[in-house]
Amino acid sequence: MIEPDAVERLYPLTLDEPMARSEIRAVFGGFMVGVGAALLILDLLYKKEQEAAMVLAIMMGGLTLARIVGYSQEGFPSGTVLHETIFEVSLFFLLIGLGAFRREN
Repeated sequence: MIEPDAVERLYPLTLDEPMARSEIRAVFGGFMVGVGAALLILDLLYKKEQEAAMVLAIMMGGLTLARIVGYSQEGFPSGTVLHETIFEVSLFFLLIGLGAFRREN
């Protein structure tokens, strides 16, 4: 959010237009900060640990789905994108394994 040009160092893309920086700032920065804050509020203030885990699992599932679509369009990732993909998929399955969607009786 603070330094959108840093994205160019991590990913093979360029931010040639001012609106590109705005999008990076909003999606990579603002959205992620907002979601992180929502998860912390659910967990720490409202003591809704399972609900926070479920929201995070759904987000990681969405990222995993987007990665699968990306593979079909652009091919298998490498470098930073591959590392992020491994983390996202691992976290998704870890959250499921730990009971993010467990129903209480």
